[in-house]
Amino acid sequence: MSSGLLSSSEECIQDEQKEEDKETQIKEDEELSETLLAAVAQCVQQGLMTVQRAQTYYQSALDADLQFALQNRPAGDIFRRCLVYVHKIVNWRGQKTVDPIRTPHEESLMLQLREHFLPSLVSSCQLLVYTTTSKCDLRHGYTPLRRRNFVEGLCQQLHTDLVNLIDSSVAVDTVDSPEAAESHVENALARVQAEQEELCRIYAGLYEMRRPEEEVLRAYVEQLKDRERPLVLIGGPCTGKTVTLTHCAKQIHLWLADRDPVVIIRFPDPSVTSSPKLLLSSLCHQIIHSYRLRTDPHLNIDRNLNTDLDSRETCNLPTLKHHKHTVASSLDPCVSGGHVCVELGPVERRMCVRMLASLLEVSGRRVTSGQQAGVNQALSSGALPLYTRLLHAHAVLWSSGSEVTASSLPSGIHSSISALLDHLEKRHGSSLVSRALSYLSLSKVGLTQAELSDLLSSDNDVLAGYTWLDKGPPCRMRLPELDVGALLLDLKGFLGKRTVAGTQVLFWISRHFELVVGKRYLSSREARREVHSAMADYFSGRWAYGRAKPLTIAQNSIGPNNTKAAPTTAQKKIYVDRQPPGQPYVFNFTDKSPSSSGNVNFRKLIELPYHLRESMRWEELVPGLMMSLEFHQAMLHAGLHRDLVALLEGEGSPGLTLPRERAVLASILLASACVLRSSPTELPMVMEVRLLPCLGAYPELEGYAKEVRKERRRRGCGLGVLLYPAPSTVPSTKCTLGGARDCTITGVVCTESGVVVATMRDGSAWIWKGPGRGMESEELTLNLRERDKCTFIQVKSSGRCILLSTQCNMLVLWDVSNKPGPDSHLPQTNGIGSDICDSL
Repeated sequence: MSSGLLSSSEECIQDEQKEEDKETQIKEDEELSETLLAAVAQCVQQGLMTVQRAQTYYQSALDADLQFALQNRPAGDIFRRCLVYVHKIVNWRGQKTVDPIRTPHEESLMLQLREHFLPSLVSSCQLLVYTTTSKCDLRHGYTPLRRRNFVEGLCQQLHTDLVNLIDSSVAVDTVDSPEAAESHVENALARVQAEQEELCRIYAGLYEMRRPEEEVLRAYVEQLKDRERPLVLIGGPCTGKTVTLTHCAKQIHLWLADRDPVVIIRFPDPSVTSSPKLLLSSLCHQIIHSYRLRTDPHLNIDRNLNTDLDSRETCNLPTLKHHKHTVASSLDPCVSGGHVCVELGPVERRMCVRMLASLLEVSGRRVTSGQQAGVNQALSSGALPLYTRLLHAHAVLWSSGSEVTASSLPSGIHSSISALLDHLEKRHGSSLVSRALSYLSLSKVGLTQAELSDLLSSDNDVLAGYTWLDKGPPCRMRLPELDVGALLLDLKGFLGKRTVAGTQVLFWISRHFELVVGKRYLSSREARREVHSAMADYFSGRWAYGRAKPLTIAQNSIGPNNTKAAPTTAQKKIYVDRQPPGQPYVFNFTDKSPSSSGNVNFRKLIELPYHLRESMRWEELVPGLMMSLEFHQAMLHAGLHRDLVALLEGEGSPGLTLPRERAVLASILLASACVLRSSPTELPMVMEVRLLPCLGAYPELEGYAKEVRKERRRRGCGLGVLLYPAPSTVPSTKCTLGGARDCTITGVVCTESGVVVATMRDGSAWIWKGPGRGMESEELTLNLRERDKCTFIQVKSSGRCILLSTQCNMLVLWDVSNKPGPDSHLPQTNGIGSDICDSL
């Protein structure tokens, strides 16, 4: 009895303690929230934080998600994405059920929600409602088991509904309505600008040493005169030009807070064709887009434009008008005249020592005094930010007993990178490291971690070390994701993540890693072509959808870490499915045309043409890709019209074949730029109108024309062109109707042999025999038993036959290849009566 009382008293004490702890936690959370909000308000007052940034601290994650989903969306779209689930419970109050304790306010809200809000919302918006009824036992009521089963079923139903909702939303949002069509170019420009701004934030975050040249750049930006002379920041490799430039670009809004400046940041963009004309055009569009976003249309543009350009080669900068500042970086110290040159000098050794100490502190590591002396001596000969980061990568591997001297440390950037690669090869294997870094270095804009894992799994040199023959040849096999993640973790700080076309890709923070990797692993042209070819196979989807790739391995291979097996020259070929994903041009969500719904596969559009060109696979690049209607549709739907034209023009690619045919397609795309940029789905119609007259002179385009016709038939809609306008280089042929006629043409058809038949509103029909048979047309008449004149209603053609329908209860069929001409006698029984058409 006493033990029962003791246990109950202990439970009461524990419950009281939990309540006290809960109240204490609530008070601490409230105090922390008040402190945070006060700090945010003070930062806004001091100009350290924008109002938009501060608003994110005043709203919860749920508020942010709701604003993202509902803000600036039409009411119909919001209602279309609503899901309502109603769960009715019968006999939920069992004998053992304890009623939940609710306050009167909660009861009122629940009643209002159940009886008024939901019924009115469902009836007014015609929402889809799921109703479920659970009948419970009178003794037990709504038990936890029933509740768990209902929740599991609700989760499955909700998942299915959300997937269908996402698919339908994507399909609706990507349909080329007039509003969506006008935003193709705007979306592409906004995407490029967002990518440039993100890259600026990444590099600006690496600014850890305050440079005296920052004050020189600030003075140049703040000056009101001598603005027509661009400022060029010059310096040697790894001196920090890009980092300093991006840091100053982020500070311009604070330096010129009273002038509301417009800042344009531009880095060399490998995702677009690197022709000077295209780069300059893209920069101009970016300037226009930035002013359009920041300027009231009712006000005159009179803002300071500050352009920051980062270049790895000599900068040839244009002279801009007043109210403009241009700041650029260059490796070439011999910049042409008319520029303000600022040379970025070396940093002091003590700043590098301080930076290294900060990095070690973040890593939770320390060095001994002897090791610090060796580091100081090494920094005396090369005080560079990147070299300091590389020293940190080596220092975290030291133990307290490691002997470090200036001679034992690598001297220079490239030597330090090579030493780091030596360590990675010992830890992860030479084949894995060499191939992974080669793929990252030769990609056009970078790779996602999933793409890198897929490429390594498809690489025979890498996968051969993971094959066990004692268990039998596997039919499916991939590289362990843990190994890829471990390698990327060791490269943290040297590999960054940036957004390209909506995808996070890995890229080298410093170009010197690409130089060292190229010299170490890709020194021969054959090695580079092999890597490019492997990446072209991946982005073309060659080994996707269960296609097994051959793998040749040694007979005694028993694992990647086993070195006891005796060497042998016996080889065995097995076929293994590496399970790479498919690579369509467009990820479809409906059965409609790929250009009218779905998401464009930007990764394939950006990477595949580049790797096919670098691997010199010209047959796949030109006939297979450049002459593909599906590829053209995807490029236009992605807003890459200028890039498609530049690709067809083949600037910088002398090995491309079919130059005349590519020039024809490029000229058609340029001539129809306005239509195709606003309505990419009109490409088949545009090509059918403009391309068909050229097929006689360019027979190689016949395959492209067949794709156009096939696409029109597959979609079940569109314009089928029979009489196309002749190009300006071909003399036009004019055919006049006999006599003075002023009547509307109601129908016209053309056969394969060139015979044209037209029906008029007055019921007559006229025929033109085709090229080389005269310029005059003749009226088509029927000699019937009755003398009444028969009028024509409609005309159709198929191949070599023409079918005319009349008001005389008769159908007239004419085979122009067998009886070509109005003087022919063609008896034909109609399908309605027994009259005979005996002459045309």
